Amino acid sequence: MTDPLALYRTLAEARALEETVQTHAAFYHSGYGMEAVGVGVASALRADDYLVAHYRGVGAPLAKGMPIDTLLRTFLLKATSPVRGRNWHPVAVDVGLFGHQGTSGSEFGRAAGLGVAAKHHGQHAVAVGMFGDGSAQRGTLHEAFLLACSWELPVLWVCENNEYMISTRADAIFPGEIADLAGGYRMPAATVDGNDVYEVRRATDELLSEVRRVSKPAFLEAKTYRVRPHTEVEAAPYQDDAELERWRARDPLAVGRARLAQDGIDAGELDRIEAQARVEVADALRRVQDDPGHDPAEDVGAYLYASETR
Repeated sequence: MTDPLALYRTLAEARALEETVQTHAAFYHSGYGMEAVGVGVASALRADDYLVAHYRGVGAPLAKGMPIDTLLRTFLLKATSPVRGRNWHPVAVDVGLFGHQGTSGSEFGRAAGLGVAAKHHGQHAVAVGMFGDGSAQRGTLHEAFLLACSWELPVLWVCENNEYMISTRADAIFPGEIADLAGGYRMPAATVDGNDVYEVRRATDELLSEVRRVSKPAFLEAKTYRVRPHTEVEAAPYQDDAELERWRARDPLAVGRARLAQDGIDAGELDRIEAQARVEVADALRRVQDDPGHDPAEDVGAYLYASETR
């Protein structure tokens, strides 16, 4: 288990990033209030593990090792980002982070494919595929689950259940618990409080250990809540105000602070960690905000073909 303060520091950095990206990005699927899922899962991964992160939020890319500057360049569509400003999905192959694509549900096949790579290399690495409750309705999930189980691939599937598929409640569509999907494939599964970063990390550690041991897939459902609209350019009148307030009271930072207080950690120390995180993100923003943006007219035909053929 990681140092509890180090985990809280990453959580605080994720929150500071969320607030900054919400303000400065032209388009963004906010993960504000859901940071504990990505941070708890990705912080448990080894350097040689593969991660296909959910499109929402910054917690998983940050915890997998993507630098704050690079994340900001990506979300601000800078030409200096790894994807050259062409989209806002974080990619950092050097740390094992493989970005999301434009179609929800595409992550299943790619995570299964990375599971094939992990098994081939034989170093007990694991591929992690993160997805939302909306993507759990896609047929590609079943195709990838069947492949991973039939071929005994070391894949950990993580459902970030934030209760809303854009404007539709997940429980209005999905019959029962999403984690029940694992039973049909005889996969070990767990359900965890997705707003408690320490519980997410504990459950992830346990499942990863089993996946590495037997080289077979497992499933984790992290229950959280989307306190922001689907994107930052729209409203969410369909969400109940009382429900929002209940979940805001269970903010991941507040839950984390309560856990650490039980362990005798001084609140002043946590205040300093949060303040330092805001300073680091603000400094990073100053470093990248004047980088050039992507100009489609200059490279509309670039990166479509290999530079040479064999």
